[in-house]
Amino acid sequence: MPDTIPSAPGRDGKLRLHSLPWGCFFGLPALVALLIAILLLTGCGKKGQPLVPKTRDPLPIMDLKATGRGGAVTLYFTIPSENIDGSPFRDLKRIDVYRRLQPSGLESSSRSFFDRLLGKTGNEPERIFSIKESELIQGVHLLGRRARIIDNSEGIEAPQDWYGHVFEYFVFTKGGNFRKSPPSNIARAMPLLGPKPPEDITAECGDAFVKLTWEPQTELTNGDMLKDLPYYSVYRVPDAGWRLIGPLNEKLLPDCNYLDQDVVNDTEYRYVVTTVAAHGELFAESATSATVIAMPKDNVPPSAPYQLDCVAGQGFINLFWMAEEAPDHLGYLIYRKKAGEDLFMLLTPQPILRATYRDETVRPDTEYSYYVTAVDNSTARNESGPSNTVSAKAR
Repeated sequence: MPDTIPSAPGRDGKLRLHSLPWGCFFGLPALVALLIAILLLTGCGKKGQPLVPKTRDPLPIMDLKATGRGGAVTLYFTIPSENIDGSPFRDLKRIDVYRRLQPSGLESSSRSFFDRLLGKTGNEPERIFSIKESELIQGVHLLGRRARIIDNSEGIEAPQDWYGHVFEYFVFTKGGNFRKSPPSNIARAMPLLGPKPPEDITAECGDAFVKLTWEPQTELTNGDMLKDLPYYSVYRVPDAGWRLIGPLNEKLLPDCNYLDQDVVNDTEYRYVVTTVAAHGELFAESATSATVIAMPKDNVPPSAPYQLDCVAGQGFINLFWMAEEAPDHLGYLIYRKKAGEDLFMLLTPQPILRATYRDETVRPDTEYSYYVTAVDNSTARNESGPSNTVSAKAR
């Protein structure tokens, strides 16, 4: 039976019903809209969740980390290199950082009726930084695509509202044309009133070791004296203040020195040291000290050869000796002088590998004296002291 709509009253004043198709009532545009709505409701015929179209918004930051150190909170993260659709993200415009107190579950009891009506928790995230791309300085805020932002209790004036509280952080990145990433992962940190960093860091370098020493620290950042003796931690870092990858010491150091033997000679290392103070069961770590640069070097010469002896023959003199070859052994150098000369001269400009040498540059009936040294393969080419001296005449 066709659908009907009421018509205007007839001459007799009665309301009549006329049979009209729905398309005549809605018109063509409404019919098209109805068909589109039906298609959207029925889906594409495939099972499962509908596909979300990809966008050119930046990918979210997923490696946000927060570290409480030196009474501040330092945030580390990597700026994404791609958009959600896989295209390169090259037009960073701004980084927005949000912070709030970690929810305790007690906020609802102090909320007003209107806050609860509007769904406010009483602990809303606050944007504490909005940093333009032009303000990000390599070596200060950036190390490649790694970013570092320090929160020195931004917007919080009372120390009791900052120290000892757990704060949650998350970050957005923004590109051109108002493109905004989804929120990052949440990172948490608790700032504690910490000690000052150590001072007067020095490094002593040797063969495969670096020894660090520093002056003891006795003060907190607010100038108060530490109640107990502090501990220390030593870090190797690519640049001072950037994310520290675990201390070198397995346990906190009670003394003001550290010996690093996990090093390679002729390699540059950067070190920073922190002071660690106890707050009950918690530990507050200072900001990093000034960076000290060290390069261990092999400056230890090898042992001298010994039991040098010689045998003269027709137009030659043979030398042979004993030696203790170290792991960094490179070879031997031969020194010679003729009778009547005061100084020994180097006979072999390049080290020889074997503990024997045949000198065929001699003249008959001329006496020659010899000694041998050992050299290692270090950059300094450390040379041992001389062996015993021997003399002989070739026939």
